[in-house]
Amino acid sequence: MMSMLTRIEPENNMDRWYFVGIQPTLFEPWAVTCAWGNRHTRYARMRLLPAESLKAAEGIADAIVARKVRRGYFLTGNGEEATSATYTIYKGQIAR
Repeated sequence: MMSMLTRIEPENNMDRWYFVGIQPTLFEPWAVTCAWGNRHTRYARMRLLPAESLKAAEGIADAIVARKVRRGYFLTGNGEEATSATYTIYKGQIAR
């Protein structure tokens, strides 16, 4: 599961993106990957949330996406085409 979200509010000078994905890791069975930043700068942050199972990771990711939608973010894609067209996540760094 990968989700790309955006929040654009020109009156508040806000143009943000948020990425949520699930991936296996070396030390924990699964992890939820969250990355976020401003679409007009290269500044971005990233965090990993460990999960004991794929089902637990999906629950964490769904809760994060639901919270972001409540705060005004919109789903812009399933992550596949959104990340390849806009952002590439590689070795903990996010680049345009």
